Amino acid sequence: MSFASFYKVMMRWIISLFLLTITVRAGTPEA
Repeated sequence: MSFASFYKVMMRWIISLFLLTITVRAGTPEA
């Protein structure tokens, strides 16, 4: 696996995790 494809996968993972935390925080009333 080349570095460029690895970087793309990592960015995709980080973005999805970031969106997941935002949706979880928005769904919880404690925020």
